[in-house]
Amino acid sequence: MPSANDTTFRRHPARETSAYAGSGVSVEEYIDFNWRLRRMSNTMPTATGGFGDKPTITFPAPQAPEGLTVEVLVEGDGAVVSAGDNIVVHYLGQSWGGEVFDNSYDRGATIDFPIGVGAVIGGWDQGLVGQRLGSRVLLSIPPELGYGQRGVPQAGIAGGATLVFVVDLVAIK
Repeated sequence: MPSANDTTFRRHPARETSAYAGSGVSVEEYIDFNWRLRRMSNTMPTATGGFGDKPTITFPAPQAPEGLTVEVLVEGDGAVVSAGDNIVVHYLGQSWGGEVFDNSYDRGATIDFPIGVGAVIGGWDQGLVGQRLGSRVLLSIPPELGYGQRGVPQAGIAGGATLVFVVDLVAIK
């Protein structure tokens, strides 16, 4: 059985169902178990607000989890985002334990971009493809799927920073 940090299953349960065939554990039971385990381990930040509200992120620990971690805070009921879709989002980005470096809420405007094709950082490509429109998603993105060891100093992102985003999936154009 995958560990609690196996985000691929969490993001794409339909694709992973066959791995649990005959195990006696339904996809829903596994997702519920994974969610409860993740809450108990308390390694992911928490985010205030609902879909469309500017979030505030609180960090529970000084160390970020390893690898890409994806947590659906609000499950949408819209279409599933596919690689190549041009998606419309609201977002807030913050370095792990640091300051907010960018957000669309204060600008009062969403942004749109193609997803899953390398137009944005790898953590967004991997973490948002497979999610449903109307979802609010929390992403913890390691440096190798973010801005690497160079960072983006002019934007306040240090080299080697783990990035945390809250992303509201608004629409597909």
